Amino acid sequence: MVGILVMLNNYFHDFATALVVVCTYGMLFMVKYAERKGGQDSREMVLA
Repeated sequence: MVGILVMLNNYFHDFATALVVVCTYGMLFMVKYAERKGGQDSREMVLA
């Protein structure tokens, strides 16, 4: 029983870490895209 709980803990920790990394790269991509296009509306939407 303890082994299953440890395995689930490792799984959820790995999933949460991957989610943070993917969201960070996604946000960086959106910010770079908004800065490159130069539109004031899109920049305000992304950086708000």
